[in-house]
Amino acid sequence: MAIPPKDIEEAEGYECVWMQLNCYNGKKYTLKRTFQDSTIYMTEGEIDKADNNILIESLSSSHSSKREDNISVFLLKLIGLHNKQLKEKKIKKDQ
Repeated sequence: MAIPPKDIEEAEGYECVWMQLNCYNGKKYTLKRTFQDSTIYMTEGEIDKADNNILIESLSSSHSSKREDNISVFLLKLIGLHNKQLKEKKIKKDQ
């Protein structure tokens, strides 16, 4: 289970963090996370209009390969790596 971010001096006076993702396909997503919980709220569109946009999805900040509703899976889908396994190359010691 994810926990809210720790209190830091730089966050004093702020309630949340906003971030806009601009994708190569032209789509824009805005992510919002409050300091009170660990949920990431996502809307489609620009950050300037995020309050007026309809919430697309609530995402968990904790990764889970068994669930689709987390930020890791969302980002992996955007770059085409969802459900992909990375192959590890083993290096021989005497090389």
